[in-house]
Amino acid sequence: MSRYRKGEIPTEKAARRILEIANSVEAIQDGRIHVEKINGPFLFRNGGSPAEYGSGMQIAIERGWLDMHRSGTYVKFTPAGAELGPTKILVQNANQ
Repeated sequence: MSRYRKGEIPTEKAARRILEIANSVEAIQDGRIHVEKINGPFLFRNGGSPAEYGSGMQIAIERGWLDMHRSGTYVKFTPAGAELGPTKILVQNANQ
């Protein structure tokens, strides 16, 4: 995984990075993934900014890849997001 400097991740790439991180997290109870399990690695390990995280999460939700609970504490993969799978996400990231 490459590191990014703040402001460097285009929004589409941020959304795919969020999916990649979510795929690496073990879901709990009914497929729930707590957002801190995604935003921590995105912000601190990958060097993304809060704005990039917000934009990326918004795109992932708008495209129907993730569904965020109304409380904002967890997300779940939608069938479309689960269909992407980690391998397809990595391949699509490499092609961009």
